Amino acid sequence: MEQKIYYLDNAATTKMFDDVLSEGVKYYKDEFYNPSSVYYKSVEVKRCLSEAKKTLLNCLGADDGEIIFTGSATEANNMVVFSQKNMKGKKFLFGAGEHPSVLECAKELLKRGYDVEFIPLSKEGSVDMESYKQMVSCGNVAFVSVQHTSNETGAVNPIAKLVKLARKFNKDVLFHSDGVQAFSKFGYSVLDLDVDYYTISAHKIYGAKGVGALYIKKGVKINPLIFGGGQESGLRSGTENVFGIMTFKMCAEKVIKDIEKNYNKVQNMRKELLDELTKNGIDYVIHGEGVPHTMNICLSKKVRGETLVHALEKQNIFVSTGSACSSTKNYNTTLEAMGVPAEEILSSIRISFSPYMDFDAKFIAKTICEQLKKLEVKSYE
Repeated sequence: MEQKIYYLDNAATTKMFDDVLSEGVKYYKDEFYNPSSVYYKSVEVKRCLSEAKKTLLNCLGADDGEIIFTGSATEANNMVVFSQKNMKGKKFLFGAGEHPSVLECAKELLKRGYDVEFIPLSKEGSVDMESYKQMVSCGNVAFVSVQHTSNETGAVNPIAKLVKLARKFNKDVLFHSDGVQAFSKFGYSVLDLDVDYYTISAHKIYGAKGVGALYIKKGVKINPLIFGGGQESGLRSGTENVFGIMTFKMCAEKVIKDIEKNYNKVQNMRKELLDELTKNGIDYVIHGEGVPHTMNICLSKKVRGETLVHALEKQNIFVSTGSACSSTKNYNTTLEAMGVPAEEILSSIRISFSPYMDFDAKFIAKTICEQLKKLEVKSYE
């Protein structure tokens, strides 16, 4: 009998909902028309895309503003950062623990001569408020980008508070938040956050890969990153990924409806696993505090995280050492910014839960314990 798979890397990607996949296939088969064509079949597809935008705005708690569909959240983040190209001489602030799709953009701005600074992280994994207050108080800050929830630790940043503080010193500051790991995890409204830009992704909420969305606050301008046929109001050229967009809409409706139930379920899953790890005699250390969905944990300083990941995959348990988009997979720069010792960083793994996937806390903890014992013995040989 085939061994059951326990997938615990949902911060990297999620399995697409079966019913959404089945329903969405019609946009490849029957409703395959190009939304930019003028005949009625294409006009109907175009109308569906407009409805998808309204749905996502509603899921984000917005009754106005704009949604622009992109090829990924990475593209959306790049679009926002590189849209601020007329701001030389102004200061740009980025969280030190941002996803690589923002962090690498910040580093590129530095290369181009922009004034860029990185906001330090607290030991809990969120941006350090005292440092942030000092950095925004100069009044020369024109752009800030801080992720809503960390893709590495699950730490949640107080975005509304950060926005309010930045605007206290410069009412015209533009604020972007990468909300990929926050969207569908807990309830909030982008209007209450008061952000100018907010990024989300389909494949993190059981949708298709290859489609992201950018929320743009009403009255806020942005420049295109991709030029061509003028789709998405001229802001993102290229024939729309209709299947990806429409299934994005379906998944968003589904997960938003179940936010509270799913949060409680994931919280219980995390607690069950930690309880079982304790019962198996594992003295763990968790890095950061935030949503229960993502947990960065050191289970043994004697075993490299990457080594443990590969040992567990042979038992059909899939975890990771951190972001799948990072070019430095063996070393976690977010943990480094939190002040975690290097030895502990290299021995840590990321476990990210899903309320929709198979889970057996006893089996997973027992297997982790068995593999750690084997690897610890090998480390002495």
